[in-house]
Amino acid sequence: MLKTDEWLKKYLNSPLLICSKLKKLFNEDSPQRVYQYLSRNGMYKYSSRSEYDFKLLMKNRVWEKVEGYYKHYKKLWNGPEIPILIFPHTSQGFFSSKGRKSGLAFKDKMFLFYTPGLSDKELEAVFVHEYHHVCRLNFLKKDINQFTLMDSIILEGLAEHAVLSYVGERHLADWTRFYSAKEIKRIGNTLIKPHLELKKNEELHDQILYGLGRYPRMIGYAAGFHAVSHMKEKHLVTDRATFNKPSETFLEGFFEE
Repeated sequence: MLKTDEWLKKYLNSPLLICSKLKKLFNEDSPQRVYQYLSRNGMYKYSSRSEYDFKLLMKNRVWEKVEGYYKHYKKLWNGPEIPILIFPHTSQGFFSSKGRKSGLAFKDKMFLFYTPGLSDKELEAVFVHEYHHVCRLNFLKKDINQFTLMDSIILEGLAEHAVLSYVGERHLADWTRFYSAKEIKRIGNTLIKPHLELKKNEELHDQILYGLGRYPRMIGYAAGFHAVSHMKEKHLVTDRATFNKPSETFLEGFFEE
């Protein structure tokens, strides 16, 4: 884990300065571009509220707790060793409407964005979801640029099933309850199934995954969760299979029923 708490003690009021320390992680020469990307995905924008949030995160020993989760799940899942970076969560924009926590996972790094007042189980749920992503990205050995919409929705569904298994149903994300399985199959046959091979860099990919524009809210995420539920009801799925089983396996027979 990287000691972002130490960075924040010195540079909380200058996220750009913090992001200058992250350029190598992104193979990027512009801290502005790094910050724009991270802030779109949940990282704080400095305000008087940021000072308050950071002090409470420190008081709640968030960095210490996340390090404990990391040691536990890395051993349990034989997961990779990666830098984990924790920052206060934004209080604005798209992510503020989804809650007070979010994360961002890559094959070789992971970001967690938190606000104060979260229970230990809520902290753990975000960690489990994001670190499951990291493990699957490593075990699949598939270049992220080759990821399809099918890969993305199953990635999200599997990660939230890990939350269900290891943290509990109470701590599932709200989007797991937005639609019934019957609704997902009906909507998905028209709006998702024809586009499963869309590449990650195509605009329509994110519109479907997040439910933007004309698409129902978080429809791709929800479809992934229900597809994995459907597969688990029909077959015994080991923890290891959730890391390396091909995405299409989890959609077999799902939209057809």
